[in-house]
Amino acid sequence: MSVSLMIIVLSAFFFIATLFYINLNRKLIPQMQGMMSAMAISMMVGILGGTIFGSQVPDNLLLSTVLGILIGLISGFLVGIPISLLASLDGMLSGLMGGMMGAMLGAMVMEEYLNPLLRILFLLYVVLILTVIYMLEVEMRTKTQGFLQKIFQNPLLLAGSLSLFFFGMNFVDPTVMKTSEGQFTILQDDAPQKNSGQENKKTINIVADEFKYLPNQINVEKNQIITINFINNGKVEHDLQVSGLNAEILKVDSHQHNKNESIHVHAQAGDQSKVMIRPLETGEFEFYCTIPGHRESGMIGTLKII
Repeated sequence: MSVSLMIIVLSAFFFIATLFYINLNRKLIPQMQGMMSAMAISMMVGILGGTIFGSQVPDNLLLSTVLGILIGLISGFLVGIPISLLASLDGMLSGLMGGMMGAMLGAMVMEEYLNPLLRILFLLYVVLILTVIYMLEVEMRTKTQGFLQKIFQNPLLLAGSLSLFFFGMNFVDPTVMKTSEGQFTILQDDAPQKNSGQENKKTINIVADEFKYLPNQINVEKNQIITINFINNGKVEHDLQVSGLNAEILKVDSHQHNKNESIHVHAQAGDQSKVMIRPLETGEFEFYCTIPGHRESGMIGTLKII
């Protein structure tokens, strides 16, 4: 079972249990505490749900945002309506904001950090629900302690239960922080090669992912024939552009923006393409991804011509 699916199932369980608790005690819950509970829970549900949607469809921010908002609105309505219409409206507005933020977060996070992020958000979600229930228990039962209050006021029991729960969750599907070496091998021929025609040639493999290039520092020689193999290991399309470099473009597989001004190579997710160039000047030149938002997220590198 994937981490996302497991968190969805467990989150739904906690949410349904919370709804049952609120409906069971709706006549005892004060108006203000009910409103605060609806806002807090729906905000967290929106953030968690939006993050999951954003990570599943990172190339369609509109769709993930709409889905995140929808899950936030529904959760706010369901939590708040047993208390009052005003509590429901407050919950829906909080869920809307949470869904928007979660969708953006899910679309921006790198794949290797997604599972740890989801676990952290789920931990916050569980702690928030337990805090809300404890707060409501205190407000409803000021004179006599209820069963849940006794559990919450025993820190060893509560801490032990949470520790066992999250240990089991991690045991079922342990978090593995993937390294770039585990995903692919970068082959870079650093030594210039001479062919039968005594031409100085070099082949460089540049791997693109969300949101980085490997390697992102490249050294080549002036007048050297450079073949750049651009490999897209990401989930969305990426490209690579070098602007301002005076170079002769000998061969290119993908579309070229402007042969006179920039070197450009493009590949869809899981695809690759190449470009062959001959630099005609020395200096340091930045290469970057032209897909909106990718350059700002860290998809940049340096090409040094010596």
